[in-house]
Amino acid sequence: MKKFLLFPIITAIVVSSICADEISSKNEIVKKVRELNSEDRKKVLKMIQNLNTKTKIKTAVNEIANMGLAESLENRAKNFGKTLKGEDKSTFDEIYADVKKQFSKLNVDDRFDKSKFKDSFIIPYKKNYILPVVYDTNEHKYIQDGDGSRRAKNRKRFEAKMQISLLFPIYSNFLSTGGDLYYGYTAFSVWQIYNSETSAEFRDTNHQPELILHFNPNLELFNDIILSDILTAIIHQSNGQNIPNSRSWNRFNLEVKFKKDNFTFGTNFWYRWDEDKKSDKYDTQGDDNPDLEDYIGKANIYLNYQKNGYSFGIEHQNDPYRYNIKYGHTQLDFIFPSFNKNFKWYLQYFNGYGESLIDYNDRVNKIGIGVYINEWSI
Repeated sequence: MKKFLLFPIITAIVVSSICADEISSKNEIVKKVRELNSEDRKKVLKMIQNLNTKTKIKTAVNEIANMGLAESLENRAKNFGKTLKGEDKSTFDEIYADVKKQFSKLNVDDRFDKSKFKDSFIIPYKKNYILPVVYDTNEHKYIQDGDGSRRAKNRKRFEAKMQISLLFPIYSNFLSTGGDLYYGYTAFSVWQIYNSETSAEFRDTNHQPELILHFNPNLELFNDIILSDILTAIIHQSNGQNIPNSRSWNRFNLEVKFKKDNFTFGTNFWYRWDEDKKSDKYDTQGDDNPDLEDYIGKANIYLNYQKNGYSFGIEHQNDPYRYNIKYGHTQLDFIFPSFNKNFKWYLQYFNGYGESLIDYNDRVNKIGIGVYINEWSI
């Protein structure tokens, strides 16, 4: 938390030098600084970084005056450069030295280290694939209409599904934490491509934006096991449908990943944000799916083995606090080389709940085959 408060604190010190005779307490200074937007704060910090000599103080203060501060402070700032003498100048020099010392510990460079990546600055994130042939052994006789009623519908057991997942780098060494900040986006769709009765509709598309802070400790633990990655994220997921078929939730997520030889394994678990209860199912406000975690669980574990272009993975998701094998899901992945280096063949098996948001409380048992788009990971 101390790191995250550094931006307003440093800016507050600078502003305090401008209006020292008007603002008597640090709390009041911080309150004023919070009115600044992030761009103004960034300009102030960059200005401080450029203050190599005291002769630049006047220029720097004039820059502050042009940053859109409150009008009363602007007037003070414009005239401040003319009054740098005596006790005021000593006070400013003392504050400036303290600011520069703190600033030297803070990295606010928004350039991302491109050497971490191969050819593109947009990075594949989770699995990227297209499975044109997916078969569900379970029968689903009913599907919920947009008006809330449930009617018989010929939902075909054969369908297609696909996923695209990308990362966009934002900051390297974010706030000197050693972690890199990313924006992630994942879209997952289930498509009744073989169902002419419903015009081959997309049954559901799930959108999942994330803000991710990624650490790469590469810390050797024991028996050659390496703690390779720690990812913290704020995640939103929703399907964009109208009430009452709307599904959505928000969560904090923590993932810890380990490596040993050809194995990668890890876990991620989350805390769901509470939402208000709906007054009725047609209410646009409130929780669309309050029992979601009863079906899909609250954590998962995974194991992946890779060798000579082949990959086998298993993932199991459930509630570790109230484990029940009847809920959650298990997924098996088998990826193997194709005739083209840009993709591999992909065989996937999924059994359980939560494959898509629309089906979160409807158990599926699916096997699918298609192509896996090659990726490199963070």
